[in-house]
Amino acid sequence: MKERLDELEAVVFSCGVEAARCQKIVSHHLKADGTVVTDEDLSITERLSACIGKLFPEANVVSEEKIIKPFDENARLTFVFDPIDGTDSYSQGMPLWCIGVGILDGDRRPIGSMIYLPFPGDGVIVRTDPDSPDVFIAGRKLQLPVEKSDDLKEIAIGSSAIRMLPLQRLSCRFRAYGSALLHSLMPVIYYGIDGGITPPCYVWDIAPAHAVVIKAGLDYQYIDGEDFSYDDELLIHRRKFQKPIVIGDEGFRKRIIDVLS
Repeated sequence: MKERLDELEAVVFSCGVEAARCQKIVSHHLKADGTVVTDEDLSITERLSACIGKLFPEANVVSEEKIIKPFDENARLTFVFDPIDGTDSYSQGMPLWCIGVGILDGDRRPIGSMIYLPFPGDGVIVRTDPDSPDVFIAGRKLQLPVEKSDDLKEIAIGSSAIRMLPLQRLSCRFRAYGSALLHSLMPVIYYGIDGGITPPCYVWDIAPAHAVVIKAGLDYQYIDGEDFSYDDELLIHRRKFQKPIVIGDEGFRKRIIDVLS
């Protein structure tokens, strides 16, 4: 499988470099739900769906911009990808976006991630493979598990969650990056970010980062304490989950849920 994932990584990185190159000139419009879509979203969707279909023809493929193929409940793998997460930021020329591909196994457990970040330089790939406990950033192995302080200082948070939750109960800083995948990754990549809170969104906004989060010793959990899972509503019916998600280690999640739920 590694050789096939290496080939997929090359395509993801190529898509990211091309998206960054075109960012200043890309055209965009609004979809029916009022969200932004760009020409690069559509181009990357075609390239990634073709690449995954060639390398893993029996796998499910779930993407934001189109239904690639009917969902097979018996498939051993499901690829979930977002061609550009943070499209609004991308369309405005900001670097707060990424390309994310997540892999779920036959039991819908997150086992692999491949994410292009447009910084630094020409960008980097964050990757973890299904058969590996390691997470690599730009080819360098991350020291795991990620250890967090008991002091609550900074949280990565989706902007709409600011309106949904009584955040005045927390005495810490909040960082909104405009990308749900970045909110999941920041506690893994940066020691100073204690955890994250993501408002209701879609499976492609969170699944691509989930395997990285788990292998770093963190996880997702609903704000009311319910365990998070990839049910039919998310994967087959393509609906939003209905409650904010807390991202962090067990201590962080418990603290946030106790205060905000």
